Amino acid sequence: MVITGLIVGIFGYLATHYQLSTLKQIMYHDFVSNKAEDIAATIDYSSETALGIASLFSKIPVVIKAFEIAHTGNIDDESDPKCHEARLFLRKELSTFLDGYSSSINKKLKLHFHLPNAHSLVRLWRDKQTKRNGKWVDLSDDISSFRNTVLDVNKTGKYVKGIELGRGGFAIRGVAPIRSTNGKQLGSVEVLISYKSILASAFKDTGADAKRSLFLFMNADKISITTKLQDQSKNPVIDNKYVFVYGTSKLDWKGLINGKFLEKGSKQLEIIQKMG
Repeated sequence: MVITGLIVGIFGYLATHYQLSTLKQIMYHDFVSNKAEDIAATIDYSSETALGIASLFSKIPVVIKAFEIAHTGNIDDESDPKCHEARLFLRKELSTFLDGYSSSINKKLKLHFHLPNAHSLVRLWRDKQTKRNGKWVDLSDDISSFRNTVLDVNKTGKYVKGIELGRGGFAIRGVAPIRSTNGKQLGSVEVLISYKSILASAFKDTGADAKRSLFLFMNADKISITTKLQDQSKNPVIDNKYVFVYGTSKLDWKGLINGKFLEKGSKQLEIIQKMG
């Protein structure tokens, strides 16, 4: 009787333990799935917001005038003086709009104007356009090799929103066409929202959320685009396939995340449980 009772007790424990483990897996799966849905919804809302703000600048008369100035020159020449004149004009005429935005939320509006050939006309959150050999230069740099949304908007004349890689990494973007009064495609305007801010807002700073972290990785074959993510001391590469981009905490993820896990996670929701 004692032996039988012991065996029944053991099987009862094993069954209960199995059920609890299964329940935990279901809870983890549901939590991660719900969090992924929350992030996707936030991305969609943010891209709508970005597109809405960009659209506000697409028909302003001073913007149309600036593009008409640029088109009197050679827009294929990144150092064209007429494009530079248009760039200075936009900085001056839109400064009050940008100052009003930054004073209200304490951050700069990332407003970007593009020429129809997918050259950058002006990034209005910077004093100068881009870096060359470690020095800032003010020219209409060519972004056509990696900014497909800009090419699409200027080809189709339609509005575009979503996530796209740039030199700084992932960004949520809303891109609107800019047309002349007679309907000619002059270029496009874009608002960027940081992808980091979306991930950072996914968890609260208190309670159980304070112990949770999110980590963003990118396919390593895109590293030629994201020039700001090429420092492997900050953005290490895993198995020559994935690049660490950003984490919501300073947790050492290297003992938790490997290339095999990321490979599976790139195809479907993947959950692992590690004790300790």
